[in-house]
Amino acid sequence: MAVVDHDPDFWPEIARGDSLFVHKLAVKRFAAGRGVSDALLSYAKAMCVRRGILTLRLDTDATRPKVRAVYERNGFVFVEEKLLFGMYHTALYMCDAGGATPHP
Repeated sequence: MAVVDHDPDFWPEIARGDSLFVHKLAVKRFAAGRGVSDALLSYAKAMCVRRGILTLRLDTDATRPKVRAVYERNGFVFVEEKLLFGMYHTALYMCDAGGATPHP
C-alpha cells in the first residue's frame, strides 16, 4: 500500500495536504480474508488523524465488486465513477478519517 498527500490524476480538485490517498493496496492470496486489508486501511486512517487530515480517499477498478465491498465495509463511501485515460472504469471513494464529516 502507498499513501500519498496529493493525487492530481484521480482527484485533481483536491489540494495537496487536504486529504491522504491510498494507492496500490494489495494482499497476497494466502492472506486474503484474514483482515490484512482492514488493518492497512485502519493504519491509513490513523495516519490521517496524526496529521490532522479529515479525509482518506482512494480509487479502485469499478468492475470489481468484491474489492469495492472491502472499502465499503471499512467506511468508504462511493463518490463517483470516472473513465480515466479513456480506458479505466474507476470508482472513487472517500471516508471520514479524522472524526469530522468528509468533504467531497
